[in-house]
Amino acid sequence: MRDKRSIQREIEALGLPPIVSQIFQGTTSRPELSYRCENPHKSLADGSGFPKHFLPLWECGTSVTAFDLADRMFCKIDLESPGAPHFRVKGFDGVVADVLIDLWEDEVGDDVLSDLAAQFGFSRLPSLLSALERGSTSDYETWRDALRTNSSEQGGTGP
Repeated sequence: MRDKRSIQREIEALGLPPIVSQIFQGTTSRPELSYRCENPHKSLADGSGFPKHFLPLWECGTSVTAFDLADRMFCKIDLESPGAPHFRVKGFDGVVADVLIDLWEDEVGDDVLSDLAAQFGFSRLPSLLSALERGSTSDYETWRDALRTNSSEQGGTGP
């Protein structure tokens, strides 16, 4: 198992917003993120099955949002089936969009979402909120995937 400090340095080297390091360290002061973006403790435990070429950014239950060092993509995987990612995106905006969608579905207010979007460096919140309010025109997973993909392709940040 890699030590947490070396993983922290690798995450910092990606040039992601400071809130990512705060989440990883468990020091973020944002209560809205307490469930959706827990510090990655399960994925770092011995025997977790978490792939070694992934950098865990945060967890939600058994789902882990991570950066895949092998293909330089962001993804969300489940610790129970790490070989079948929920999704993969090129840009960091895609995983931020995913969290913001979850928080919107949790009925977190727009003012809080706006503040969190700023902390994550996500500039497309107005268009994401508009799409969320319009709702799905296809099946839910396809629609959600399109929201993530559009975010990561249009102004997405990433290594």
